[in-house]
Amino acid sequence: MGDHRCEYITGGTVVVLGRTGRNFAAGMSGGIAYVLDVDSNQLAKEVLADFETLLPNFIKVFPRDYKRILASTQEKESANAAVERAAKEAEVQEGEELMEKYAFEELKKLAATSLNEKAGPVIILCGCSLCNYIVCTSRGVQF
Repeated sequence: MGDHRCEYITGGTVVVLGRTGRNFAAGMSGGIAYVLDVDSNQLAKEVLADFETLLPNFIKVFPRDYKRILASTQEKESANAAVERAAKEAEVQEGEELMEKYAFEELKKLAATSLNEKAGPVIILCGCSLCNYIVCTSRGVQF
């Protein structure tokens, strides 16, 4: 490969099997270049045939600014995903609390009705995190 290759690359991926010339990737503002210095066509064919195994032997040429931008983008995406997860969890929790509150109100109505009708002993239990409500209608006692 001659001098000044990949100088103006702004994106994509370049794989170089062989020597690079002077000033390789000097003005590279984006993309990634992988370089493995091989000196024969036969060896290059062998590398391509076993590319995945030999990939760790390549030199990765990666512009610092491009790397920083990619990392920043990933951090923002992770933060946004965390905010969305937290909002969904809060929404679910709020819904559960509303359901528990509704159930608690219904239990209180049932207990009041049972006490007024003297229908016999009824024990009402609500073990939700909101109320931990227990009523024994035979004695009119709330716990």
